Amino acid sequence: MTKIPVRRFTARALPLDDQDRVLLLRGFDPAQPDLPFWFTIGGAMEGGETLRETAARELFEEVGIRVSPDDFTGPYGTNTIEFTWADHIITQDQTFFAIRVGDAAAVSFEHMEQVERDTTTGYRWWSAAELESTEEMYFPEDLAVVLRGITATAPVPLTSPTAPTASRNGASGDPKASQGSESSGGYDGVSRVVE
Repeated sequence: MTKIPVRRFTARALPLDDQDRVLLLRGFDPAQPDLPFWFTIGGAMEGGETLRETAARELFEEVGIRVSPDDFTGPYGTNTIEFTWADHIITQDQTFFAIRVGDAAAVSFEHMEQVERDTTTGYRWWSAAELESTEEMYFPEDLAVVLRGITATAPVPLTSPTAPTASRNGASGDPKASQGSESSGGYDGVSRVVE
């Protein structure tokens, strides 16, 4: 089957807790449901948005954390990747921003689109050391290096989330492992940097 080409310009949000851990989502490509992976929060720009506005909107839609676009720091990296997702082959420009949300940030999947809910299975806060030692697949593959760079350059200022909510499954919000759903905003399937 021929894949449908898609070109996207995206913002990736890297929310950090007080222990310098980054919040990632766990999900799968519907064409390869047996190959789960962890990915950053984010998605494509919509009509007239800035990248920071996109990052703030996606952070709320995907995990229920509301922040001001002005509170993001960065960018901490920009690249172009190509990957497959369902029946699409996607070329994606992505720019990474960080925001300190603290330990009190509650994660909720209630604002996700249905396809995101259907293909996201959980979330977790990851330290750079945990990313470096895990055998689980996550994207971008150099996220531990990016995370260390963000937290080493200067402390990312604390931002108080303005929409604390509970997890979609009613879980306690345990930052180590809770369950929930995202898709089209992450690195999905097999990805590679486009030269």
